[in-house]
Amino acid sequence: MKPIDYHPEAGREADDAAAYYHGDAPEAPSRFLNTLGRIIAEIQLAPQRWPFERGTIAQRRQVKGFPYTIFYLNDPDRIIILAVAHTSRRPGYWKTRIAVD
Repeated sequence: MKPIDYHPEAGREADDAAAYYHGDAPEAPSRFLNTLGRIIAEIQLAPQRWPFERGTIAQRRQVKGFPYTIFYLNDPDRIIILAVAHTSRRPGYWKTRIAVD
């Protein structure tokens, strides 16, 4: 399995989303973060499985049960999580993150 690296903003996006869900119910943030963890583990096991975002080298994986998409790069030695993006806000904002070292 390849190691997972996160763009600095991607972790912040996940934390912000979890904090937002705290207003819905006390258990909602942990449910969101647990769901993200499972999906990232799936990506780690089979990173080639999910489709590419049109016009980019990034792949995407929807977050089931939440309006978020994880965008990632499947590099030869690691997987880079570029964004945990809300599906209805600022489409494509994360594309500038593709030039990650």
